Amino acid sequence: MLRIGLVIAFVLVAGCAHDDGAAAPEQMTNTMFVTRYAPESRSDRLSEGEQEELFKAVGERVRPGRVWMVNVEYNKGGIFAGEVYFEPDQSSERVRRGYCIHVEGWSDLLAAVKEGPYESSGRYAQVALAVDVVHGFGKGFGGGLPFLEEQMPFEPGRAFYGRGVELGDEELADVVDAARRVLWERGMGRIVGMEMRDGAIRVYGRWAGWGPVPLVGGVFVDVSRKGEKYEVSAEGRWE
Repeated sequence: MLRIGLVIAFVLVAGCAHDDGAAAPEQMTNTMFVTRYAPESRSDRLSEGEQEELFKAVGERVRPGRVWMVNVEYNKGGIFAGEVYFEPDQSSERVRRGYCIHVEGWSDLLAAVKEGPYESSGRYAQVALAVDVVHGFGKGFGGGLPFLEEQMPFEPGRAFYGRGVELGDEELADVVDAARRVLWERGMGRIVGMEMRDGAIRVYGRWAGWGPVPLVGGVFVDVSRKGEKYEVSAEGRWE
């Protein structure tokens, strides 16, 4: 079983001082979000001072978009990389969608959680494991927050070499289900992206726990529609 480091942050903010005449930041109370460490990434945990600084920035949020999870991909020797996921703003039986921001540096992280997402920010999709279909998010295997490496969010519209993928929730879940079956057999942890390549949907899986950047090596599968089902038509390695 994959080991995943989690810190659930419960922040109580009574008020934030600000200059007269300046726009007051949104006041937050009973704010809960998750700080998650990529499994086996060997990253340093946030220090007490860093956690306090992060909590303060979350409490000073200036735009809508409640922080859902801070995913730490790498934190060592003064180098920080990760993602900030904001609470889903769209949800169906198997898929949740929302904004996310990739950060490369501690100051980038603080700015992201404080300023919130822009309309131009990335859009993630989180596809529940197939066993969750009976219960839906929050009740079945995996729970309400994206703890599991296998069902971490990814950005379908963020292309690496081809072009982004735009699929409805049901079709996206079918593609991910087909890809996961092969990727898991090859030792992949999470899906890190997908794109259209040569008439197929190429889905990239990453070796569990590798960092510090989204694409660092793994297995890809090409998924194509055959009749009414999606099936893996090819696979390969990427670095």
